[in-house]
Amino acid sequence: MDESHLWKIIAPMRGRTRDAREAALFKELKKLKPEELVEFDRIYHETLRDAYSWDLWGAGYVIICGCSDDAFTEFCNWLISEGQSAFESALTDPDSIADRSKIPMEDGRPWPMLPEADLIAGRLYSEKTSREMEFHSGILEAPKGEKWAQDPEVLKKRFPRTWKRFGGRH
Repeated sequence: MDESHLWKIIAPMRGRTRDAREAALFKELKKLKPEELVEFDRIYHETLRDAYSWDLWGAGYVIICGCSDDAFTEFCNWLISEGQSAFESALTDPDSIADRSKIPMEDGRPWPMLPEADLIAGRLYSEKTSREMEFHSGILEAPKGEKWAQDPEVLKKRFPRTWKRFGGRH
């Protein structure tokens, strides 16, 4: 399995609700053999690691109106579920997320998060083998890039499009 196979597995998730995205991923991953689940999980977590940057975290912070470590992983899960093009655009220009027409909402606020997507392969592996999969962490010691201040003026300048669309709640 390689990265292109990961994006083929992810493709059915796009354009669906949060629960339907995770169900689509579960359906696709259920077709894989245990060794393929291990490879998918490894590549998926490498993809999460690619997203572990202060710039992307800052965009998520503005959109969600706060973003803990766990929330950032859930945000990156959602971003991966948007597909390769959207994901790569966000890595290059995190402010481009503001240009996405559909950002999931929950209780009247933006909620682009998938809480379980990074765990599904491991759960299926356990079901198929009765063993735990070796954990592949998507987290580095520290995010890449320059840390931002949780100051509205700093965030407005660093993420102007994202702030214009989502920042009024800070």
